Amino acid sequence: MSLFPIALYVGFLLGALNVPASSAILPQLVAPQYLQAAITLRMFSRYTAMIMGPLMGGFLVAKCGIATLYFIDLLSFCGALYGIIHLPIVNSTSNLNKKNWAAIKGGLKFVASTPMILGALYIDLALAFFGMPNALLPIINDNYFNGHPEYLGLMVAAPSVGGLIAMLLSGKLNHLNNPAIIMIILCILWALSVVGFGVSYSLAFSLLLLFFMGAFDSLIATLCSTIIQRVTSDEYRARVSAVEYIIGNVAPQLGNFRAGLLGMIIAPNIAVLIGGLTTLILTIITPLLFPTFVRLRRTF
Repeated sequence: MSLFPIALYVGFLLGALNVPASSAILPQLVAPQYLQAAITLRMFSRYTAMIMGPLMGGFLVAKCGIATLYFIDLLSFCGALYGIIHLPIVNSTSNLNKKNWAAIKGGLKFVASTPMILGALYIDLALAFFGMPNALLPIINDNYFNGHPEYLGLMVAAPSVGGLIAMLLSGKLNHLNNPAIIMIILCILWALSVVGFGVSYSLAFSLLLLFFMGAFDSLIATLCSTIIQRVTSDEYRARVSAVEYIIGNVAPQLGNFRAGLLGMIIAPNIAVLIGGLTTLILTIITPLLFPTFVRLRRTF
C-alpha cells in the first residue's frame, strides 16, 4: 500500500489544526487598525503560492525529479518553524478547563448567536457551494474550446492571477465604513461573472470572467475574515476560525461534487449558469435574512 494517501490525509489533518490557530493568533499580533492589512498580506501570500508553486514545480520536476522536489519542500518548512519559534507568547483568555465538547458547543453557540458572523459565513457558503465552476472547467474546455490542454491551464490559472492582482490593489478595503455591504456587492458581481461564464463561447471572454471571479473571490474572502475577526472575542476566536476554515475548505469540495453531478445530468454550461443564478439570488436576499449584518459598521 502506498504511503502517499496516508501522508495526504495527515497533511490535511495538520492543516485543519494549523489554519484556525494561525487565524486566531493574528488579531493578537497586530493592532486593530492593521488587521485588514495583515489579512490581505496573508491572502496575497496564498495566491502567490498558488501561482508560483505549480509553475516552479512543473519546471523543476523534469530537471530534479519528484523526490528532490519533496526534499526541497521539506527544507522549506525549516523557515516556517524558525518563524513560529520566534513568535511572542500569546495568553489565551479562553477557559482551558472546559471539556473539548463543551468548548466546541460554546463556540457553535457563539456563532449561532452572532448575526454578523452568520451573515459573513452565509455569503461565503453560498459562493463556495453553489457558484464555484472549477469542477466543470475540463469538460467546458473539451466541449467548447477543442480540449487544448494549454487552454485548460489558462482557465485554471486565471482566477489565481485575478486574486493576486486584487490583493495588490486592495488597500482601500481597510477604509470601508460598511464592509458587509461591499461584501454583498462583490458577491453579486462574482455571481454575474459566473453567469457570464456560463453563456460564454469565447475563450478570451471566458478567461476574463474567470480572472474577475478570482479577483472578487479574494476580496470577499478578505472581508469575510476581517468581519469575523473583528466581532469575535479572544475567548472564541480559535473555535470560530475553525468553523470558518471548515466552510472555506469543505464547501468548495462539496460544491465541486454538486457541479460535477449536475454537469452529468445537463449541459455543463447550463450547470454553471444555474450555480451562478442561485448564488445571485441567495446573495440578494441576504439583507432579509441578516439585517443586523447589513448594518455592520467599521468601529475603528
